[in-house]
Amino acid sequence: MACDESCFDAELHLQGRAAPEFHPVSSCRPGQAEAAWRLVRPRGAGDFTAGRLQAMCQGLPAPLAAFEPREPLQPPQLRVQWMGATGWGAVAAEALLPGGFVCFYAGELLADAEAEARCTAPGRDAYLFNLTTAKQCRKLGAEVVSTGDEDNPVYVIDAYVKGNVGRFLNHACGPSFEANVSPIYLFGPEDVVDARLPRVAFFANRSIAPGEELRYDYGMPPEAVLSPSGGVRHQSCLCESRACRGRIY
Repeated sequence: MACDESCFDAELHLQGRAAPEFHPVSSCRPGQAEAAWRLVRPRGAGDFTAGRLQAMCQGLPAPLAAFEPREPLQPPQLRVQWMGATGWGAVAAEALLPGGFVCFYAGELLADAEAEARCTAPGRDAYLFNLTTAKQCRKLGAEVVSTGDEDNPVYVIDAYVKGNVGRFLNHACGPSFEANVSPIYLFGPEDVVDARLPRVAFFANRSIAPGEELRYDYGMPPEAVLSPSGGVRHQSCLCESRACRGRIY
């Protein structure tokens, strides 16, 4: 089904184009406004990249001062519009301050094996966001059964078919001026934290002007995506940042 301008926490500017095809899902949870979120910064090739938890000896760290959630976590005004060579993108419709909440990344929750099978299907683009790995879960005090590589994610969010505005955030190699938002893992205020299932939220890592595109470093290794034949798939990068690596993966 095609989405409409009220379905995913953003205004949709079609600009004469057909609406993108996907099923909008809500990024909200009951009691979200009252939640005292605890934050964990992802770690990867750069300071802020997807799919890696900050190394910890035990327990959860104190919230990062620069990314302290404001109460409630009210998303700013965003819009989705056609960006040319990079396709659909998300744009700030109002000024954002450093550390300001941007949006969540919502989609279907899949086990790693199913996510990999979907991603390698013919004609399938990658809209995957890795959550915590078995090794990282144990550092957070959660015992999980690992069915494979300890560094593979236990669960993955897939926003290809179902998602919210977070699926439209394009890639920019970082750290750079162009990679202006950072992914953060959020854990709710529950007494028992399921380390396998953090929420993924994006925060501004610098001041962002109205009309500026919102982008982050996907942090995907070169061998991250496979073709149906089992070979490695590559995607050229068009971010044009000084830190550009030439490929998204």
